[in-house]
Amino acid sequence: MSFLASAALLTRLPLPARPPAAQTRRLAELTGGLRAVRGNRFLSALAGVRALAALSAGATSALLVALAGRHLHAGAGRFGLLLAAVGLGAGFGPLAIQRFVRDVRHADWLFGPYLLRGLVGLTLAATTSFGVAAGALAVYRAGTSTGTVTYNSVPQTGVPDQIRGRVFAFYDVVW
Repeated sequence: MSFLASAALLTRLPLPARPPAAQTRRLAELTGGLRAVRGNRFLSALAGVRALAALSAGATSALLVALAGRHLHAGAGRFGLLLAAVGLGAGFGPLAIQRFVRDVRHADWLFGPYLLRGLVGLTLAATTSFGVAAGALAVYRAGTSTGTVTYNSVPQTGVPDQIRGRVFAFYDVVW
């Protein structure tokens, strides 16, 4: 019912008269994000890090069940505890960075969490201790959520308004 009420209200909103944009203009707008990223060394590096992060996050998520069952010999209950450690880390990371870091736009805060992710991966591969693995996963997710906050903050403040949406759209495609 709320959706129907919302739809009814939206039909009453006046829309500005705008001629449709030419097809060539749309194509130029679509490629604007790519050109902006390619033309800026920092934004290009950020896109590369984004691609690596996507691969890493996908691998970690997909292999977490195997890690718990085969490597740590943990059952369903302990697997739930590993997920809880991931959730705690995800909540703690942004809170910590907000409290202790003045400028999240510094390169260390952008790229450091991804280095941390690699170190955690090595730790997970090397340990059979459930406690160490749970702690490493909490650290992993704290770094990942911190990286996400900083990663999204930098383009918000450093990319011109006219192309910011296109840059973020390009980063979403990379992800």
